[in-house]
Amino acid sequence: MKKLAFVLIVLGSGLAAFGFSGWQAATQPNFVLAGVDAPNWLLSAGWSVDNRLLITIGVVMLVCGLLLRRESN
Repeated sequence: MKKLAFVLIVLGSGLAAFGFSGWQAATQPNFVLAGVDAPNWLLSAGWSVDNRLLITIGVVMLVCGLLLRRESN
C-alpha cells in the first residue's frame, strides 16, 4: 500500500504542478467606431479548461495518496 500511496502522491503533485504551469494571459485590441482616440484592450487571463481539469485530478490524487499513506502506518 505504501508503494501505491507513493505513486499517487508523485503523480498527483506532478499533474497539479503541470496544470498550474499552464496559466496564460493574452491581450488583443478591440477597435471601436471612429471618434475614439485609442483602441479598447481586451485582457483574458487564467487557466484553460484542460489545465483546471489537470489541477483538480492532481489534487484529488495527491489527497488520496496522503490518506492512503496515513492509513497504512
